[in-house]
Amino acid sequence: AISSSDYFEKVIIYRKILPKGMKMETLGYYLKNLTQQYAKLQPPRSGFIDSNLINMKHIKLISSRINDKDISSNKYGEPQYIFKLLYRGSRDGFEATSFRQLCGSQYNTVVFVKINQTGKIIGGYNPNNWDENTTVTMPTAITESAYGWRSVINANASDAFIFSFNDGKDIKGAKFSRNTQNGSTRPVTTVHGPYFHCDLFISDKCNQNSLSWYKCCNYQNQDLLDDICPDNTHFNTAPLVVNNTHHFKVDDYEVFQVSKIM
Repeated sequence: AISSSDYFEKVIIYRKILPKGMKMETLGYYLKNLTQQYAKLQPPRSGFIDSNLINMKHIKLISSRINDKDISSNKYGEPQYIFKLLYRGSRDGFEATSFRQLCGSQYNTVVFVKINQTGKIIGGYNPNNWDENTTVTMPTAITESAYGWRSVINANASDAFIFSFNDGKDIKGAKFSRNTQNGSTRPVTTVHGPYFHCDLFISDKCNQNSLSWYKCCNYQNQDLLDDICPDNTHFNTAPLVVNNTHHFKVDDYEVFQVSKIM
């Protein structure tokens, strides 16, 4: 057991930054030498998310949506999941191969993307892995030469969802939308980052180009990103015009794997 001097010098000095529940458990463990079950770690709290883009408000809201079929409400409680950082573009490289290497085989992942200039945060949750053999829906007017077909990484599950936040500081105005259609699919082989059906696409080297897109397609909330594509048109008209409001450049994006807190 920890000595009184060690407790005073090495534990109590951190009392101001420890969550209330952890303070009591630590004190109880010292005073009563309680068993390990009383000293288990608390769920992630404010300041304990390894992210450059979002904070615990976003994490709590996303966490409450993963098992919640009704995603119209912006109410949230304590996070039910642990968010483990798998990938950060500014740290690991914006090449699609880096994303594939670190996230390709991983299930239950959440993607957060910060859009250049606007600072808005968009992304989605994929319960499946980013399987290279999945068939996906592609906008018909996008040519293969423009995106360089090689491999497919797609989120096409019925319980996947996409979302948008006004910024990385607050959750006011947050919007969520679940996948509702399987759509017409065909096998493609393109190097790219996260891909949510045909609605949200992150391109290779997305910090260097404006080939990433949002397109109202197979998710419920058609006005999810009205401020990004306000005319609500589709890509058949001008898919390769990078200054079209559907296209955007990425400042950074992060991918987290979520696991249930036991």
